[in-house]
Amino acid sequence: MRDRTARRQSAAWVACLALGLGCSRAESNKPPPSQTIETGQSTETTTLATPRAVILMIGDGMGPEAVKAAAWYTHGAETGLTMQTLPVQGLVRTANLDGIGDSASCGTALAAGHHTWNGAVGMNRFFEPVENVLELAAANDWSTGVVTTSELSHATPAVFTAHHANRSDQAAIASLQLDSPVDLLLGGGWAFVYGQSHADSQRSDDGLLDQMATRGITWVDSTQTLADATELPIHGAFFATHLPYDVLRDGTEDIPSLAALTTVALGHLQDNPEGFFLMVEGARIDHAGHGNRLDLQVGEVTTFDEAVQAVMDWSVDQPHEVTLIVTADHETGGLQVLNGAPAGVLPEVSWRWRNHTNTDVPVYAMGPGTQVLDQQLVDQTWVHAVLQSRITDTPMVVPSQVLLPDGRFDDLDHRITTQVNPSSIGDGVGRLEAMELNADDHALSIGLEGIFPFYTHSVTLVIDVDFGASTGPQSLAGAASDVDTPLDLYVSSLPLLAPSVPGFGADLVAVSIGGTETPYLPFFRGVRGLHANWGTPSQLGPIVGGLNYGLQVRSNGTNSFSLVPGEGYEVTIPWNTIWPDLQSGVPPGTVIAVAAVLTSLDGTALTNQALPPFPSGTLAPGTIHTPIPGLVVFPVDEDGDGIASGSTAPYMLP
Repeated sequence: MRDRTARRQSAAWVACLALGLGCSRAESNKPPPSQTIETGQSTETTTLATPRAVILMIGDGMGPEAVKAAAWYTHGAETGLTMQTLPVQGLVRTANLDGIGDSASCGTALAAGHHTWNGAVGMNRFFEPVENVLELAAANDWSTGVVTTSELSHATPAVFTAHHANRSDQAAIASLQLDSPVDLLLGGGWAFVYGQSHADSQRSDDGLLDQMATRGITWVDSTQTLADATELPIHGAFFATHLPYDVLRDGTEDIPSLAALTTVALGHLQDNPEGFFLMVEGARIDHAGHGNRLDLQVGEVTTFDEAVQAVMDWSVDQPHEVTLIVTADHETGGLQVLNGAPAGVLPEVSWRWRNHTNTDVPVYAMGPGTQVLDQQLVDQTWVHAVLQSRITDTPMVVPSQVLLPDGRFDDLDHRITTQVNPSSIGDGVGRLEAMELNADDHALSIGLEGIFPFYTHSVTLVIDVDFGASTGPQSLAGAASDVDTPLDLYVSSLPLLAPSVPGFGADLVAVSIGGTETPYLPFFRGVRGLHANWGTPSQLGPIVGGLNYGLQVRSNGTNSFSLVPGEGYEVTIPWNTIWPDLQSGVPPGTVIAVAAVLTSLDGTALTNQALPPFPSGTLAPGTIHTPIPGLVVFPVDEDGDGIASGSTAPYMLP
């Protein structure tokens, strides 16, 4: 049972202290280390179990270079932030089913241990709700909290407090959050709480305050009402939208800092003898990255680090067994620190663009269960597995590996079709070196090892999903006439003729125009269907799939790059997007055939880079209509049970 009186006294004092309000403290109400139990004629003293505190802190969009830049600005060196002093340090991959992840999908991997699609909040690849660690903690009678500088209904806080297929539907998510077992929810975004009569409202109804009152939820919207609130559950927002950037505040706003909100949360949650789970998000690191605003991003990383320090300060004097993990959901902007600077001066940096990237993000940690992350490069579901292990007090279960388009081929079991031609556009500028493949019961994954230029050339995979049936066109030249988007026009422009292999039909084409991998540019990357089951020549069908590039295989079209073994362009296509009636199955005995080409930017001209390769010595065909030089044939269901395994090695034809 929770001691509500103790909670009220302790939390109120901590809130006053954190928010800078004048308060006096009542007597300490820490859980005692032991309790006396009278049993008949004797008295026994029983030591209570040590309560566990599991704290996850997410710097949204915070890549390793953002941490480095903030350290340079605050300390005049690459290190010095509190998070950088934590004893466990490693890296985390951030790819999802789309390739480059967003906060909803990456947050779901952290919170619920499931890889999913961009935009999906707390749902798996089939858009089914999946339990998150906050719900797991509540089911174990722990107290729970979420603190953020974003809107409460924004993607990262939402993956811990709701389940919804569309992160953009924030009014619906805010309503769903009333059903969450979260005890404390603090951040911004009252626009999605107040009814339509409120000046800031983004709702079309009367808002959520009456429902909160009915459910016993205390609503707060100022530092004073937060300090006065003593009984959980508490929901609170302190700005209409996201909380303002820290460096843009003038000190007169009635808006608590992230560190203050974190301290308040700890004060409210700490008295549960069972334990507590808390997620703290520095959300605006991501927003500054989207704007390529180093000053704002450094300020937000510093503010986030102050919240880490608040947790560290709190942990010193607590009886809890504390597990703290500090990480990011993804990196934003492609920041690179070029030169350091003295403290107080922003370092010299470059930005790649204004979108999310495939960069590995840091993880810093301390406490029981976190050692498995030390000096490791892990998948995001490993972070979830550590959290789950600590909440349930059970051994960590290593997550199952699933095929993800992350541009790194350590999960692709088969390598074939080595290139024989020097690249016609320069070996260090653009090249297709080798093809790697794998399949599991969910998806097909194809990787092209090579070097891929930005903005000057494009890369295409031609895929026959039922080799031998010849369902799609054999030649791509003239097979499509769709020009609705640049991607459709590209496919309709390819000068590829039929290969000299019977039974081939081009069912799908996976394209990245100009080396584009970001899902925010769907007209320039993606998968299109050519056969009636998936599209028509005049209306190519969009096929759900993910694509991505490795970290070190990009060229700007002039600078020379070296091949990186096991990295390149990767496309992953789920079976249920090809055959939705089969769920995740495939037609019994399915055999896949694949070919790849590197083309001009618009697809109208071919280079001499293809896999399988053109004959040795082939020059660039250019705009000449040219047969596909060969196929890689992959029996993904050799035993005919309708479940793809990827255990059978592919082979090359002719």
